[in-house]
Amino acid sequence: MRQTVPPADAGRRLDQWLAEREPSVTRSQVSRWIEEGRVTVDGRIVKAGTALKDGAVVDWSRPVALDPSLGPTAEQLDFGLVHLDDDIIVVDKPPGMVTHPAAGALTGTLVAALKGRGLSLAALGGPSRPGIVHRLDKDTSGLMVVARTDHAYEALTRAVAERRVHRQYRALVWGDIAILKGTMEGAITRSRADRKKMMVTREGGRPARTHWRVLARHRLVTDLELTLETGRTHQIRVHCRHSGHPVFGDPTYGGRVRGSSLSPQDRLRITGWLALTDRQALHAARLEFDHPVNGDRMSFTAPLPPDLSRLFDRVAADSGAG
Repeated sequence: MRQTVPPADAGRRLDQWLAEREPSVTRSQVSRWIEEGRVTVDGRIVKAGTALKDGAVVDWSRPVALDPSLGPTAEQLDFGLVHLDDDIIVVDKPPGMVTHPAAGALTGTLVAALKGRGLSLAALGGPSRPGIVHRLDKDTSGLMVVARTDHAYEALTRAVAERRVHRQYRALVWGDIAILKGTMEGAITRSRADRKKMMVTREGGRPARTHWRVLARHRLVTDLELTLETGRTHQIRVHCRHSGHPVFGDPTYGGRVRGSSLSPQDRLRITGWLALTDRQALHAARLEFDHPVNGDRMSFTAPLPPDLSRLFDRVAADSGAG
């Protein structure tokens, strides 16, 4: 959609002005579109409170609408079922699977896979994401907990918000990190240059903190254990990129390229590593939380999937060879 701001509307806030032109959605939904980069003013991504100028050209695109009465269709898809009881499901999500339907990915989701197994899910979370308490990026593998009842959903989402859910990851990152442990901090917001990416910002954004510990150093790359204190979109990948150590293999945040200063032998070695996986070397390896009904402490671990297992083994072997 495209409209030019008339003289009478000069000085009005963008979100207010756009909400009047989209009467079927709320102002908060319009603000979300702006935050997601779906709205531009004279070709630039701006903030919701931007004052419009006479003659400014506003472009916007509505998200793909899902049928709220149906939700995702059940599909027969493979995933790891780690734990199942009347209240929760713990899964080991494979790489390449989106957690729930979204624009551009309406099928092949974890929600559809759960329905394909005939598993009931909480109604809370919305028709397209029933029971989804937290997410993993499409190409990040590993552990997730899903609620089967509304009570479990409310308890688990509250636990996540209060940082009582322990989420630990394993990653291979670029560079030889000499310090054994530390914390990466930096508020995260959506990139103005590319709405599909996130970035660390000094102004605004949502506070984010990631703790890390070195498991093994391999000169060119480092094997890390990372623990989320907060859970922002792309948090680990963005923090690692900002720290100068992008997650190895990450095509979005600079993980598939490195400087030209490497020796021919090292470049050949890295080319071999990259050939083993087409995604970021990031895996949700450990998940701990209190059961939402009986209060028991639940702890789960998931081994590296085949592609990352081959990669980590190859890196260790090559590094040991000198």
